[in-house]
Amino acid sequence: MRKIFRKILVYLTWIIAILLSLANLTIYISPEIYWPTAFLGLLFPFLLVFTIAMFFYWTIRVRKLLILPLIALIISWNNAQNSFQLSGKQQTTPEKHANKKIELTILTYNVQIFNLLGNSSFGKHQQEMFTKIKKEDPDLICFQEFYSNAEKELPLKKIDRLLSDYSHKHIYWINSSSGANYGIVTYSKYPIVEKKSIGFQNTYNASIYSDIKVMEDTIRVFNNHLQSIKFDRDNYKFITNQNKYNQQEKLKALKDISSRLKKAFIKRSDQANLLAEKISQSPYPVIVCGDFNDTPVSYSYHKIRGELEDAFVNAGIGFGNTYVGKFPSYRIDFIFHSKEMATKSFKVPRIKYSDHYPAAAELIIE
Repeated sequence: MRKIFRKILVYLTWIIAILLSLANLTIYISPEIYWPTAFLGLLFPFLLVFTIAMFFYWTIRVRKLLILPLIALIISWNNAQNSFQLSGKQQTTPEKHANKKIELTILTYNVQIFNLLGNSSFGKHQQEMFTKIKKEDPDLICFQEFYSNAEKELPLKKIDRLLSDYSHKHIYWINSSSGANYGIVTYSKYPIVEKKSIGFQNTYNASIYSDIKVMEDTIRVFNNHLQSIKFDRDNYKFITNQNKYNQQEKLKALKDISSRLKKAFIKRSDQANLLAEKISQSPYPVIVCGDFNDTPVSYSYHKIRGELEDAFVNAGIGFGNTYVGKFPSYRIDFIFHSKEMATKSFKVPRIKYSDHYPAAAELIIE
């Protein structure tokens, strides 16, 4: 029995180490070219944990097989750092920023239509959401899935009053009908001197960028909401309770979920390519933030980040998970910035009125 168990562990070690190693290719291979690798990116955190467990198991057993998980872990080092941080300490301010006094705080938040889909009108929960956002007191707020609807007692004028400290905004409505408006918006305490939108075809997702005058400097802020997976109620029912389904129904449900993921992976890769091009053309230092609907081990993350700094990697702690819906929790909301800036701090405020937590960072501008 022990021999059989050991053989199984040997095979598992090989399989998991190989899969983890292959998962690292996800960031380089566009899903438009070969989409199956994108699924390995979703599995990366789980494969990483299993590989670490296998490494320690074979270390205790004093077996040569520990070399396999060790190699896989070395290959995965950069992606592991992008996914998990131990310190949580403020980044040491680089010497070139030492005498700089300009500090800028930014918060990005997918507000899930202010949680109004299941509510008849603006109420206690929505008021608490705005109260907690104001308590964070960021200089810039980037909202995704932004929503206004007079019939639900939330016209745009009311939102502006609730965010009265922010006298400048850049709003792009993706869809407007019967007094209800859906889109993406950036609120700023500093003047916005230029506004542009980046519309994506055949989708309710979009990006905008705003040139913002901060003291004597101008920065370009990209606010992004990349392609959503578009799970429906049946998908969520299956995710939360598979026991109610027979084998045939499970297969059908998994096939539908896989198809939706595949389409989203491919669309996001195209959007990421376009966004990366726009970022590279900026004449100013940039901040890139928003809901990417993708993990740190993905083509979209790697393509958009490029040479930019990830505020979480610089000053975050743990996994920094921002998605808290029915799908497994991941960090899919990001704040990147140019190397002309430094990350002073990063956090994920636990504001629980959406299927996302916001992400917030304090930056130093050169």
